[in-house]
Amino acid sequence: MIRLASWHAALLGTTAPGASRDELPLVSVIEVLGELVRRAVANQPGWHISSTDMTEWVAGTGLTRDALLGDVALELARRYDADALTFEIADAVANSLHFYVTLQDANRPEVFDSVFDAFDEGEYFHDSDRTEDPELAFTRPLIRKILASQSRADVAVNDAPPVEHAGLVPVDGFVTTVRFDGWSPVAWWGTGPHGDEILATEGCHVALWSSPEECLRTVRERGWRLADDDGVENTDVTELDFEPAQSWLRGASTSLDTKAGLDLWNFAIDVAHSLGRPFRHRGRLADRCHHKLTAANVPRAFGVETYAPRWTAAEIRVLRRVLGEAVHVVRSGLGERTPDRLR
Repeated sequence: MIRLASWHAALLGTTAPGASRDELPLVSVIEVLGELVRRAVANQPGWHISSTDMTEWVAGTGLTRDALLGDVALELARRYDADALTFEIADAVANSLHFYVTLQDANRPEVFDSVFDAFDEGEYFHDSDRTEDPELAFTRPLIRKILASQSRADVAVNDAPPVEHAGLVPVDGFVTTVRFDGWSPVAWWGTGPHGDEILATEGCHVALWSSPEECLRTVRERGWRLADDDGVENTDVTELDFEPAQSWLRGASTSLDTKAGLDLWNFAIDVAHSLGRPFRHRGRLADRCHHKLTAANVPRAFGVETYAPRWTAAEIRVLRRVLGEAVHVVRSGLGERTPDRLR
């Protein structure tokens, strides 16, 4: 079953790719990071960030140098956490930024220093035990801690504290299995009181169950309403598999699985909405990408039998940014993968 984003469902039948005509938020920051990644991949001897580079990037983004350094560092962390960048490339970019800051004796934004330190910790063995991978033992958890802290800060800035969303429950819903990050928790996903798509929440996270049976038992016990088909309760389990999209983000797949990509995008929208967390997924190119993913999954809604999207280079960059951030939104929304997270 394909669940459409509520904002996109309203657009079906129109020729416009989206209601918003604004450019993508932070697109200039994405371009700056993209250039740094390109240089790191090329790995030309002596490559570095020059004062001219920084002057052009500051002018292009409209940010101060400190704000640009902080935003690029955060985007680097997000892409690494989403497996869109390898440790080697992300570490090279972090080192290049740090080298520039050191040479210029520039201010070091706190988040910039935190991201650099996280990658630095993964560069060497911390004791005599050479069997422990320092990237997995230090960099990964430090980056996730930084991003989790940033998400909490974003929520505070947006005046949407998670406590306001605690105990949120769809008016009617579906038992939904989510395959993500190598595990398959179960969520209760459906329609909210205002016709919006939401997930059942618990505290500051999505409520999770260990199996469809356990979720359905809770639904029955609490009197929650199952979505129905022609008056008959629908007890079918909705299965979402985001791992093909994650594989594409890591570079393990050459083409994006359109169903996995659309499901991940839409699920992240609803996780962010349910928990009051930010998710930058709208904009001219982003709406066009979502439109094409939707057409690939429900082509008859667009008046065709089949549709296979062809992506421009700009659209690929946007897909990687949005889906990479979607991975972070879902990962932080589901919370730590521990036994006490499952009912």
